[in-house]
Amino acid sequence: MPRWQHAFTRIFFGLDADVPLVNAPDQEFILACFLANQHEDALRHARGILASSPDRSAILVPALASANALGHQSLALDYRQRLHRLQTPLSVQGIEGHYAHLPQSMRHKLCHALHLREH
Repeated sequence: MPRWQHAFTRIFFGLDADVPLVNAPDQEFILACFLANQHEDALRHARGILASSPDRSAILVPALASANALGHQSLALDYRQRLHRLQTPLSVQGIEGHYAHLPQSMRHKLCHALHLREH
């Protein structure tokens, strides 16, 4: 990932330079694109990564959220099936835990786009 994209994700998430990143920079960039409502950009970057590494769940989750946000039902179904095959549970609790470094409003936005509801 280019340096500017890495810097963008740090600025977008409001992280200090000394805060360790939880995910790889490419994963954070795709997530940042989704959270900034840049869904086409998120999907374009995700497709590029998934073309060579089709089973990266950390890429599939924000890609699924972006596909849902854009109404790309067949793509969303493909991503959801891949996550299911990888045994990656999609739940509010899972998102809250994995993305705990994000503000609550951003985690809520991700859960909403993934069509997850608290039970």
